[in-house]
Amino acid sequence: MGQVNKAIQEVKEEIEELVEEQIDLDEVKVILKNKYLFNDSSNPYLMDEKVIEDLYKEVLTEHEEYR
Repeated sequence: MGQVNKAIQEVKEEIEELVEEQIDLDEVKVILKNKYLFNDSSNPYLMDEKVIEDLYKEVLTEHEEYR
C-alpha cells in the first residue's frame, strides 16, 4: 500500500472509531484537526476537510449497511 493510501486509511480508521460514538461531521473534523496539531503532524489528511467529509460519508454508509 502506498504512503498516500496508508495515510488515508489511517484517517478512515480514526473516523470509524469516532462514528461509533455517534458524533457529527463537525466534531470529527475538530477531533482530527486537534490530533494533527497536537499529536500526529505526520499525516496531513487529518486536516484535509474534503478527505474527511468523503470518508465520513463512506463510513456512515458502511456502518448503516452492517446494522
